[in-house]
Amino acid sequence: MDIAAMIPLAGKGMLALAAALSLWFMARGLMDMQRVNTADPDVLELQGIIRQLTPRGRYDMQAVVTIQAEDEVKHVDCLLPGGWLKGRKRQVTDFVRVYWRRGDARAVAVQSVRDGQIMFIIGILALAVSGLLALLLFR
Repeated sequence: MDIAAMIPLAGKGMLALAAALSLWFMARGLMDMQRVNTADPDVLELQGIIRQLTPRGRYDMQAVVTIQAEDEVKHVDCLLPGGWLKGRKRQVTDFVRVYWRRGDARAVAVQSVRDGQIMFIIGILALAVSGLLALLLFR
């Protein structure tokens, strides 16, 4: 095979990889958005205070968050997402917005749901761009 015949094949492979990556972004975004059903009347959006932090993964932090709900103070576990390019600097006594289902021992950070929405939109846009490039380049 000569080099001229391999260039379109390499381009198709790269576009297929870009489409697969964008589908992964969409799936990951949907998973993050569906961590909690915000339309459920038992789910409350509350402001909590970080009491303990432990690293989880490269940038994420596992936290114990203190919330006040229904005239009671509760301690719940919450995964706080890291930044996209570098980690967010979180520390004990920081305020964080969380979604909490009544009676549950875990909460979901509002930032996790927002990051999921952003990932889903990026995935859709990347899939559209890769499809458009495939049509323009290999028609």
